[in-house]
Amino acid sequence: MYKKNQKRNIAVWQEFEDGVRKFINWAKNQHAHMNYDKIKCPCRKSKNRKFKTADKVMYDICMKGFVDGYYNWTAHGEAQVLENYDDQLAPICSEMPVAPDMRTQWGDLF
Repeated sequence: MYKKNQKRNIAVWQEFEDGVRKFINWAKNQHAHMNYDKIKCPCRKSKNRKFKTADKVMYDICMKGFVDGYYNWTAHGEAQVLENYDDQLAPICSEMPVAPDMRTQWGDLF
């Protein structure tokens, strides 16, 4: 039983580490959000307030984890995602012209 769980934990850890590498590679290409060759560190301690080398960010994230709630990488150049689509899109949708009911238009054909 222990070996089975150990293998699973290693696989989960490897998947996490691969995801962190992909994040760092993506962040290193967002030059407008860098300080020379350093990126903001989203670990629980730094909370995107400190610029660090990619290796140090990798270490910090793996040892301390990501800052809580950092799902949309705005500090690294990702666009802000709308939190509540319905409330924010309602004014836009109310101004759009309404298409005529197709059943009414096609009713004459059948």
